[in-house]
Amino acid sequence: MHQSVRTDDLDHARSVVVDSYYGSRLDVLGRATAVGASFDLLQSPALTVGALRFGVDVRTITPELGSYHVNLPVGDGFMAWEQPHTGPMVAGGKEAAVFRPEGLTTVSRWEAGCTLLAVKVDRQVMERALRRIIGRPVDGPLLLGPTMDVTSGPGRTWAGLIRLLAAEARNPDGLASHPILGPPLAENVVRALLLSVDHQYADLLREPAVRAASSVSIQRALNAIHDAPERPWTLGDLARIGQVSVRALQMGFRRHCGATPTEYLRDVRLTRAHLDLSVSDPAAAGVAEIANRWGFVHLGRFAARYRDRYGCHPSDTLQGLC
Repeated sequence: MHQSVRTDDLDHARSVVVDSYYGSRLDVLGRATAVGASFDLLQSPALTVGALRFGVDVRTITPELGSYHVNLPVGDGFMAWEQPHTGPMVAGGKEAAVFRPEGLTTVSRWEAGCTLLAVKVDRQVMERALRRIIGRPVDGPLLLGPTMDVTSGPGRTWAGLIRLLAAEARNPDGLASHPILGPPLAENVVRALLLSVDHQYADLLREPAVRAASSVSIQRALNAIHDAPERPWTLGDLARIGQVSVRALQMGFRRHCGATPTEYLRDVRLTRAHLDLSVSDPAAAGVAEIANRWGFVHLGRFAARYRDRYGCHPSDTLQGLC
């Protein structure tokens, strides 16, 4: 869901924050009456990404977030904040503030004009993603470190993903909202966050998988792909079907299939699309319709991969020319 709000009314701004994020107390620091607030939001059950800005200094107090959360200040502005385990902290453009789901959260000063890229991750989604990766139970909550460097390493990559999604919040027709691309994109954002921020399982994530998935587990995943290749399968979905971790699934696919799960799924979809193109009446069906039917949302990339595999353009196959 997309939402864009511009308001000078403090009560209206409060209601947007409460509806989209948390039941926070929101106060203006000073005597300003027009708050100059802007909110561009992209929301799903697993993930909320928003570009939030006030034209005045504000303070927020939230008794309990209930979700994992990251605030990334954009530009030269800053945000002063604390949770019980941190003491007073300040986040600027070079690092993000990382919040745990439990405990009082106070943003003592959110500077006027500072845009925050605010990322709310459902607690169960985050912990389930970790459990699938490591293949063992997770005793939550995750003890996230209070900050994340966004200028280098994994943090920089993750911040780039968030900037992309924040831009998509102003593009309701973008691919981030597509039912095929949206869920795996959200899953990858959560998994990338797990790899970018410190927590008690971070060292385990850096260890290589010690055992690939068995042929039985891989066959379960293969059956699911062949039964419904058009579905927006994520690695987490396939790992759950195979009853293995994501890393074990990836290793097992390389060992048994010579490809990643994503590559294998794409090949199956290409085969189904080729069959439909070969037998369809060009007056009744088009290339775009058939490509979309089998999970290809970008027609140009579909055509390029089709040419690489079959040596001709999809429209030529549809016309019976190859």
